[in-house]
Amino acid sequence: MILKAKDIIRKFDTISKLIDNKSITNVSLKYKLLTLLHNLEPHKDNINKLRDELVKKYGNEQEDGSYVLKESDENFKDYLEEVTDLLNTEIEIFDYPKIAFSEIVNKIPNEDLLSLYEFIINGD
Repeated sequence: MILKAKDIIRKFDTISKLIDNKSITNVSLKYKLLTLLHNLEPHKDNINKLRDELVKKYGNEQEDGSYVLKESDENFKDYLEEVTDLLNTEIEIFDYPKIAFSEIVNKIPNEDLLSLYEFIINGD
């Protein structure tokens, strides 16, 4: 499966929230979500590392060693161009668990269901 970098980040955040949700009591479903989270995590970490490098490249170093980039900075447009390219990068995801629609429907909010659409199969 191929996902854009920005979708990986969004899906990772959704899955993290779902795993912490105490209302999901099905152990099998939680296991699949946890496995999916671990499969997406290295990609999310790489995306965030590259985004941080772009902030260092275009931002201004602060006294504490951190970097700040403001919309008013002259380099902001260049940063935005590069970070947009990064977030639109297509990444192939291998070995992810498939979640049956019947296993997840009515167990998570609809907006989260839509976010996980690519990982859901029709049937058991």
